[in-house]
Amino acid sequence: MKKNQLTIAVIFLLLMVSACSKDNETSACLTYIPPAYADFNVVSSQTDEDLFFSNTPTYKIKELYFFKIKDKLRKDTVRPDVVGAGAARYFKIELNNLVPSDTLVLKIANNPDDSFIYTIKKTDEECPNYILDKAFLNNKELATDNGKLILKK
Repeated sequence: MKKNQLTIAVIFLLLMVSACSKDNETSACLTYIPPAYADFNVVSSQTDEDLFFSNTPTYKIKELYFFKIKDKLRKDTVRPDVVGAGAARYFKIELNNLVPSDTLVLKIANNPDDSFIYTIKKTDEECPNYILDKAFLNNKELATDNGKLILKK
């Protein structure tokens, strides 16, 4: 009888340790949620020439910025990072992955405001990430080229 009780106790202990280790793995996934990003280029709708990174750019990099839609006074400018070198450069902006979709106001120089709308999705991994699902500029879905969004202006 004591041998059976010991066996049951060992099995119970192993089950508890196994359950705890699974909980720890799950909580490790939840402790840090990496941000989602959108990589993009802005090109001419007539010529497809890059408006920022061509040999003769139309705009300076500092003339492109975003505002959160709720920032009515436009105090918090969101500037994208520039990634790459030469003509292979592109913009990268961090997205809010805590909501399934969001809208940013895109401002390029003195041009009228544009509406940049995006949706986020969760990947199918053990520790899922949140990634860009779809993006729209003024309610028109954006095409991609080599993983980068193409914003036609």
